Amino acid sequence: MSAPDLPSSDRAPFAEKSHTGSSHADSNRLHLQLMGIVNVTPDSFSDGRRYLDLGRATTHIHHLLDEDVDIIDIGGESTRPGAHRIDAEEECRRVLPIIDWVAANTSARLSIDTMRADVAECAVERGASMINDVSGGFADSRMHSVVAASGVQFVIGHWRRYLPRTSTRTVFDVRAVIEELKATVEHSLRSGVGAEQLFVDPGIGFGKDPELNWQILEQLPLLADSLGLPVVIGASRKSFLREVSNRPAAHRDSATTALHTLVASRGGASIIRTHDVAAARDALAVQRKWDDLSRGRSSALRVGRHF
Repeated sequence: MSAPDLPSSDRAPFAEKSHTGSSHADSNRLHLQLMGIVNVTPDSFSDGRRYLDLGRATTHIHHLLDEDVDIIDIGGESTRPGAHRIDAEEECRRVLPIIDWVAANTSARLSIDTMRADVAECAVERGASMINDVSGGFADSRMHSVVAASGVQFVIGHWRRYLPRTSTRTVFDVRAVIEELKATVEHSLRSGVGAEQLFVDPGIGFGKDPELNWQILEQLPLLADSLGLPVVIGASRKSFLREVSNRPAAHRDSATTALHTLVASRGGASIIRTHDVAAARDALAVQRKWDDLSRGRSSALRVGRHF
């Protein structure tokens, strides 16, 4: 399967709404893509150990391709709360055989989920076209230079643990997340990364309480329009969903699917990162049908007013 080109920003970062009234959130909504998760780890929060074996990992990737995934995101280090960091050698040992297999046997778009520049560099050499760094490039001082030199797409995650500076706002809220993401984007640009390479991820579940996670999701259009860049959302099976489902991580797919439907309807996201691509694809289909019905009803009402 050949995945379509990824969305990219057609405007400068931090661009305002155009004179026509259209927003970045509106345009992103029309091109929403799905990123399938492949965690090659013994300790990820919902699927640890499941894909450590190459055979199981490749079977899972086949399923993702059958489900029409747009991007495959491969990660070898858990970032769950309390997880211990591993060294670059071990991370490469986990992810590179999977990347080599995908590159040799499929035409899928590949993303490497890592905070280490050495791992990112090796993954790009083997075929990855996106680096997904939950630290925004701050966990490894070489990351921005690797991104700039490679020219691949770069997902800037928001995680206060690694930020060199935080917002001066007295409240840690959505506006503070936006300010801190803007500062990270500016740092990336100063480091030689092109604006066309950049995506932003508000870091659902990374150093945020459940209320802030919900507020970010509810205000995605504001975040997308404030930053003027494509937005990646990774809320799949996250712990804040316990508030509504009261289920363990591996059994939160129903709540995740409902959330993905709302995120798609709300607008603002360009990519949804998910464990269950088939369910997310169904959620997008439901959202599109609902939008079509709503537009048809609005058109009928406008026509009716002329008679």
